[in-house]
Amino acid sequence: MLAGLVTFIKLQVHQNRAMKLAVQAILRDRLLQSFQFCKRQGFATSDDRQNFENMYVQLVLGDVNWVAALSAGGFGFITAVLLALTGLPEASQE
Repeated sequence: MLAGLVTFIKLQVHQNRAMKLAVQAILRDRLLQSFQFCKRQGFATSDDRQNFENMYVQLVLGDVNWVAALSAGGFGFITAVLLALTGLPEASQE
């Protein structure tokens, strides 16, 4: 019975890791889509910026070792996209 419990826990840990990686991939994709949309428009509204920053924070904080990942450049590309988005002109939301 104990062996079955250990096996179950290992399976849950594996599935949890897989789900975490899937959510990170989806967040990266949405961040890139959001940036590309704003870049094509030539501007980003304050809502666009806020949504992007919220997704970015969740992506970074979703990694247990986010400090190590950031210092190792693990989110370097997405951080560069964030900086590029903040460099776009801001437009009103009319």
